[in-house]
Amino acid sequence: MKILMVLETKFPPDLRVENEIDALLDKGHDVTIIAGFRERLERESSYGKAKVIREYIPTFIYKSSIGCLSYPFYFNFWAKLIKNELSSNKYDAVHIHDLPLTKVVVELRKQHNYNFTITLDLHENYPDMLKIAKHTNSLIGKRFFNYQQWLDYEKAMVNSVDNVITVVKEMKQRIIKLGLAKEKVTVVSNTFNAKKFTPVPLNQSKDNFILFYGGGITIDRGLQYVIPALSRIEKVIPNLKLRIVGDGSYLEFLRGLAKEEKALHLVEFLGYQKFNKLLEYLAESHIALVPHVKSAQTESGLPHKLFQYMVTGIPVVASNCGPFVRILEPKTAGKIYSYDSSKEFSEIIIELYKNPQIRQDLAQNAKELVQAEYLWEYDAERLAGIYKMA
Repeated sequence: MKILMVLETKFPPDLRVENEIDALLDKGHDVTIIAGFRERLERESSYGKAKVIREYIPTFIYKSSIGCLSYPFYFNFWAKLIKNELSSNKYDAVHIHDLPLTKVVVELRKQHNYNFTITLDLHENYPDMLKIAKHTNSLIGKRFFNYQQWLDYEKAMVNSVDNVITVVKEMKQRIIKLGLAKEKVTVVSNTFNAKKFTPVPLNQSKDNFILFYGGGITIDRGLQYVIPALSRIEKVIPNLKLRIVGDGSYLEFLRGLAKEEKALHLVEFLGYQKFNKLLEYLAESHIALVPHVKSAQTESGLPHKLFQYMVTGIPVVASNCGPFVRILEPKTAGKIYSYDSSKEFSEIIIELYKNPQIRQDLAQNAKELVQAEYLWEYDAERLAGIYKMA
């Protein structure tokens, strides 16, 4: 089949999109991807055997996306680009990454009687992601963002496409409640792809007991509940360190919080690091953290890093978001705490520090669980099945 993928953001990198393209190419499909970008890059290139078409998004158009459901500038920009590609090449299917641009493709198919199927790949619970995003909570953002409008848009769009992909079964159930038949919803998760990720051999620090967090630094990642626990933990673990690798809008707040909590000496803010360097920091650590705030958004998604941590041989401590609980608890493959309880978090860290055997057992259980149930090859087959049936 000839498949056109539509992605608002820069590509590459995007691990989920890369995994899906690879899976479809392996099945002999012809894949082209249209992606937006904000830097000056080559307009056309390739990713493996896939063709990549990039379009620079002007500042005004980019910023207008916050009000795209009320004002057409953003949709019109993408409609022109996608229509040009659909007019130049005949596609059997269009695969849309994330919710916003769905309306553009649905309307183009209707207006021009294009004979392609539409698959909507929901990386996120988009309305709830926007609800807590920094830009929608700014003075201007509050003027243009309407949560109910996005919920209505989501419901209309999932019922206008042929297939919907979700990252977790919890999101699948949410989408079915919007009126879509369950056979039209497929879970393709962010599981472990051995072709994309090679764990670095463990080299755990002998000088410090290191807690590791890697990823975006935003309010929904929950580090604001981790940092207040550090002083309490230090009373038992005097060589404690929390390493935070990543950048984001919440970074300065966390620095201030660490200072306020008299824990600044316990936190290493290492900023953005290239992936290989991040893995080196991870390999030096004793516990890996996934402390996401429990919310409608985090109940509907699953980060790649959970499975990456699980295969490293380092025990995982995660907050009580539904997907984390479902995956980790039944096989004793990690420790779960209430996301906003610094006390509960500190008690778990102290327990694991005092019991190296428990840490070892958790890490081994996690490795075995990934190999048994959470390999990307299983999800790749489910993705391929959509286009086999289409």
